[in-house]
Amino acid sequence: MRRLRALVFVLAGCGPDVFLPAPEAPIAEEGFTELSHDVDVRFHRGEAHLVVTRTFRNTGPDVDELSVSLYLPEAGVVNAFRVGDGLTWGEAALSDAEEAFRRYAGLTGHGQKARSLEALLEHAGDAQVDLRAWPVAPGESVSVQYDVRAPAHYAGGQWHLEYPHGDVEPRLVLAPGVVAEPVDGATHLRLDRPLIDELEARWATYDLGDRSAWRLEIAAAGELGSVPTRPHVVFAIDASHSMRPAGVQAQIDVVEGFLAHVPGAEVEVIVFRRSAERLFGRYIAAADAMTRLRSAVIPCGNGSHLDEAVREAATLRPDRLVLFTDEQLRQAFDAVESARLLEVLPRDAIVHVVSRDPTGRVMHEQRLFENPLEPLARNGVVLKVLGTSADPAERAQVALGLVRPIRIDALTVEAIGMEQDRIDAPGELPEGEGIDLTALAERVPPSVTVRGLIWSRPIERVVHADGDLVEQLPALLIGDGDLLAQLSEAEERQAAAKARAVSPSFSYLYAPPGAEPSEMFEIGGTRCLGLRGFGTGSGCRLSGRAVVVDLMPELKRLLLPLADRCLAQGASVRVETTGDEIVDVEATGPNAGCLAESIWATRLPESFRRTSAQYQLRL
Repeated sequence: MRRLRALVFVLAGCGPDVFLPAPEAPIAEEGFTELSHDVDVRFHRGEAHLVVTRTFRNTGPDVDELSVSLYLPEAGVVNAFRVGDGLTWGEAALSDAEEAFRRYAGLTGHGQKARSLEALLEHAGDAQVDLRAWPVAPGESVSVQYDVRAPAHYAGGQWHLEYPHGDVEPRLVLAPGVVAEPVDGATHLRLDRPLIDELEARWATYDLGDRSAWRLEIAAAGELGSVPTRPHVVFAIDASHSMRPAGVQAQIDVVEGFLAHVPGAEVEVIVFRRSAERLFGRYIAAADAMTRLRSAVIPCGNGSHLDEAVREAATLRPDRLVLFTDEQLRQAFDAVESARLLEVLPRDAIVHVVSRDPTGRVMHEQRLFENPLEPLARNGVVLKVLGTSADPAERAQVALGLVRPIRIDALTVEAIGMEQDRIDAPGELPEGEGIDLTALAERVPPSVTVRGLIWSRPIERVVHADGDLVEQLPALLIGDGDLLAQLSEAEERQAAAKARAVSPSFSYLYAPPGAEPSEMFEIGGTRCLGLRGFGTGSGCRLSGRAVVVDLMPELKRLLLPLADRCLAQGASVRVETTGDEIVDVEATGPNAGCLAESIWATRLPESFRRTSAQYQLRL
């Protein structure tokens, strides 16, 4: 079991409103032991939702304070906190951090006799919160539960998230499809993303007053194209003196890599110098083609008449044509004129031009833009392949981009109204990968336009605001340390209040229901109770309607059957009530529409009549 040190927190008597920590008290000999650590894991459209339940026991001889750091996934935030016995839970209140600290310190100060458990959850830096709970008697346990939301990373066609936990692995409850794998000090969680039609993008903005935050997510499909099964393929090999024998061999390596993906292909090879000639005289099976090509003697000669190779290939009308060259062509060569020879090919035929350079120790490829040979690349690309490899698998990997598209090239994002009317993005996006961009700007447009190329075919997506991402953005501003550092205090308070997230300005405080109420304060325009209030309610009020009774358990009991009926398990809902009337409902997650309508049709019992509140639940 993980051992935790207990920090005893005492206060100097510095006046009624000033509390300072005294020097650290001696560490309890036995300290605290973590008895259990459970995590419920779900993913929803690029965001991980975790419900973490942990129990700690005081194994020391004295009444003590539990003090432990809790680590979160990258850019994660805590947006709910509960204290209980593992079966029933009391909700903590989101409270001004400074006031929460004073309230908690006042209840745990030197000379205070033991009373009901108080707990404080406060911001401690990037992806970290600190938990304190007092008093914990010898042999007693403290159970806490907190909700975490964190952005998932898209790669390899899957959502990914790492949950840090140290040496002891937690017990996981995984939503269908989620896979967990242990890594060093963490658990790697992943989930297959629903199929994407080539490219998917999401856009969101959040008004901070004088400026706005924006986020753009772009994702490429796991596979951008399929491998043809029995294509007719022609390779035109440049056997000019400038290519040299090593260059000829390097071209054959690419042919081998290509055919490794299409063993059912029918193949012909054209060798060109001043003129072009067929190597086999007819289409033959891929395996036979490689055998004969490897044993063939292909001498180099004068002339790099690529146009003659194009002319000869056109007569074969292949489905795929790969034209090799070192680009050392005569001045009279006209790529546009040669491209006209290819008009006889089938409309869906694909022509690639490969500039082959065997120099370099690592075999790799890169796309060439605005190249003079681009007119020849009908439905295909102009590619430069550099270096050599003795590994057939590496050759096949490099050649895959000639067999089917493996990335989106020339990626651009038009954002009218922003600086230079665009958002800078990487120029290429490999299949199965994603780009996440978040920043602050004085002006943001309601939509952006994403453009790119799949081989030579243009694609375009006009991207409007995505409701889920809009709802997630405030939490991202708090969870991302770089973004948080750019926010003013007012902006941070606004975003944290919207996300109900632990932040430098807000903590969660759990206190007994009978605690003395405090004055009101503002959270992003919403009036909320201060920390001398109660910790079991929402801690906030709207339009002067104060929350004074914790009816969360009863409301959850009413709504859980609705979630089961709508198949909406795991959904998040916000319900606002005035007395026993429901006045507002927001639902997100699976079958949210059905769930929202069912909640609207619910009649609240008499117990709600004296309380007006907002409730945030996960069902």
